[in-house]
Amino acid sequence: MKFIEVQDLNDDSFYLNKSHIMYVAFQEDSGCHIGLSNGLQIKTNANYQDLKDLIDD
Repeated sequence: MKFIEVQDLNDDSFYLNKSHIMYVAFQEDSGCHIGLSNGLQIKTNANYQDLKDLIDD
């Protein structure tokens, strides 16, 4: 199982894999929101290339 590191806007690190992700929303003016299966939401400046291993099947 592959994990990638994602940093939020406060520079806190999260190590995620596909099973943690409920949704990913990219917004042009406010970065990226990652919704987790435990109900938390991470706001980050990550782009599609940074997260493609979590998004793509």
